[in-house]
Amino acid sequence: MLLWDYLYAISIMSIEEVLEDLRENIYCRIKSSQGRGVGVFAIRGIPSGIDPFPGTPILDYARLLEKQLSDDPTMPEGVKEMVRDFCVTEDGAYLIPTQTLNLLNISFFVNHSSEAPNLEAREEKGDMTFYTLRDIKEGEELLVDYRTYSDDWK
Repeated sequence: MLLWDYLYAISIMSIEEVLEDLRENIYCRIKSSQGRGVGVFAIRGIPSGIDPFPGTPILDYARLLEKQLSDDPTMPEGVKEMVRDFCVTEDGAYLIPTQTLNLLNISFFVNHSSEAPNLEAREEKGDMTFYTLRDIKEGEELLVDYRTYSDDWK
């Protein structure tokens, strides 16, 4: 499937559906996070036990070994850094979204906290889904313990 075909397939909603999605499913935005660059923040209260990113597409992943990434002289260093920053590792391999890194959804910007995570990651249908561990207040940053799902943090 071509990228534009993929985008078209996931974006067909009537104006009524778009408005409903905005009212019911949009909980977060990306903004500056003190000491962390950017992060994901609640733009309204988020109840405990829900996926705060409903509607994000399920991604397929390719496995890329660090050696493959490091040894590729044609890969720009900035792209290598992006893979290392955003992609989860499992059994020594980066899991790279096959739909292109240009489609990273908001959940890829959730920051780490081992002391006070308010999200947990669960693997569902071969993809990572986040769930709130408690009610999250408007303006609060969403945080997850990366050690629970990425080998690099264990």
